[in-house]
Amino acid sequence: MKRVFSISISIFLILIFTGCAYADNYEYANPWYGTEFYDLNSNYYGTSEPDQIIIEFDRDGSYHVSTYDDSYYAAMINEIYLCIHDQSLDADANATTLKQEVREICQYWGIENPDIMIKSPYGDDSFFYMGIADGISMEPTIHDGDILVLNKTRDFQFGDIVSAYYDTKHIDILKRVSIINGDEIYLTSDNVNGTLVKDGQTYQYEGIRTWVNMSDINGVLIDAYSDDNYNYNGYNDDVIMV
Repeated sequence: MKRVFSISISIFLILIFTGCAYADNYEYANPWYGTEFYDLNSNYYGTSEPDQIIIEFDRDGSYHVSTYDDSYYAAMINEIYLCIHDQSLDADANATTLKQEVREICQYWGIENPDIMIKSPYGDDSFFYMGIADGISMEPTIHDGDILVLNKTRDFQFGDIVSAYYDTKHIDILKRVSIINGDEIYLTSDNVNGTLVKDGQTYQYEGIRTWVNMSDINGVLIDAYSDDNYNYNGYNDDVIMV
């Protein structure tokens, strides 16, 4: 009788332990940040080859990670999502640094030679982030409230529109590259002088023209559009003065 009771207790404890382990697995495989950070409607879901990791960015800034076996690599995928988020907030990050960080995560989880691919509507290896234009100094190219898409790179040329940290006012600004002198970049507004009507009052303004360092550049504009139905997502979007 005691032996039967002992066996029953043992089986009961094993079931509890198994259930707890499964619960931990389940929570870890379903991250708290939900669909605000990534899009479940991936074009590459379940299509990646063994040892291949596909990071897919959507036009709204959301992203999805696909592997050969998403269930088996659930914990690894969670780490990759957090890595993408952290890299998106790092001004020095780009597609190369993102791939390197993801490669190290994969190697930790046993994938020695991962084939990491970044897909987006703006081309392969385009690691971009979203912004909201605030101001009219880049009109008619950029309008107040436009949705901005910026590639996280410092690979630009004369005439490109870039986002840069403006130390004088401690804000990010969106301006056109007018002069490149080594690591010193001269940025100008398209709409240099004009008037601004706010709260019924008309104000004269002068668009920013300033030198910045190459290290201040944090993105190159690749798209801008107006969308009244756009769902502002604070995780993906920055307010950028223009």
